[in-house]
Amino acid sequence: MNYVILNSIIDSLVPIACGVVLPIVMVWLYYRNEQLEATKRSEIVMAVIEKNPEVDVQEFLNKLNPPKKSYKEQLMTKMHQELLWGTICLSRGSDNHPGYYSSEHLARFC
Repeated sequence: MNYVILNSIIDSLVPIACGVVLPIVMVWLYYRNEQLEATKRSEIVMAVIEKNPEVDVQEFLNKLNPPKKSYKEQLMTKMHQELLWGTICLSRGSDNHPGYYSSEHLARFC
């Protein structure tokens, strides 16, 4: 096959793969993971019911799946993490250039 034709085929397939195939595979993996987690939970519940039929299923499910954080708590946690990383990166960036804005440096430009 001619090198030019092969190169043009590759040039056209790479954006299609990144824009179409990759998102579809990511969504498929996410839903597959969710389905496997639900299957595992149901197997655990069935095993507990078989071993001890007197157990309160609702209470066991609440212990198995702890309640999630509220939307506000999730946003506050994310904001806190972003501020923390921003502060760390800012301090590390200023540590890499000690004396960058020193008086000697500024005197050369005045």
